[in-house]
Amino acid sequence: MKALKLTVIACSLAVCAGCTMAPKYERPAAPVAATFPTGEAYKDVMTTASPLPDWKVFITNPKAKKVVEMALANNRDLRVAILNIEKARAAYGIQRSALMPSVAAGLQENAAKTPSMMSATGSSYVSHTYQANLASTAWELDLFGRVRSLSEAALQQFFSAEENRAAAQNALIAQVATSWINLGAQKEFLRLQKITLQSQEESFKLMSDSYRLGASSLLELEQARTTVATAR
Repeated sequence: MKALKLTVIACSLAVCAGCTMAPKYERPAAPVAATFPTGEAYKDVMTTASPLPDWKVFITNPKAKKVVEMALANNRDLRVAILNIEKARAAYGIQRSALMPSVAAGLQENAAKTPSMMSATGSSYVSHTYQANLASTAWELDLFGRVRSLSEAALQQFFSAEENRAAAQNALIAQVATSWINLGAQKEFLRLQKITLQSQEESFKLMSDSYRLGASSLLELEQARTTVATAR
């Protein structure tokens, strides 16, 4: 009868431990359509979700790749995001360890030598004493799922930190790629400006010769001079 009562109590505790007071999570509706559009215009469009390719697929210029790799290795914000992942992983490990009790065991040996002058047999000897310890720390029985809910929250925080790291990395790559493109555009613009300046200087030289020969007016000469100054 006593064994039956213990069994009932154990089963009750197991059932209670499987319960949780945490509310059920309901994913909010996404601001975009849940399915891809259909119709004749979309028959050749890929409508299956696939992971994004690596950034090296998009950036093919060797120098640009080197710059992106340097940014990923030295950007402080990205380092902070990576450290936050390690912090969240450690917090999850600590919180998850609360689900099980902590048990510690120890074994100790003590040795003592008895000299011959104090021995009943007239010869010295060494005696050994062994001591074993087994201890368990305080452990909370998770009757209503409080500890499991905290563990799940820590796990979601870890996932959030990982997504933040991915977002920070993607933003950094995009910023470096945009700056690289802008740099190339500015270099090309500078090259065109130099060509324009050279052309305007040649036109001003012709205008000066024309003015000296009386074929053009002073106003036309000054306008050509202004154009050169603007280009410069």
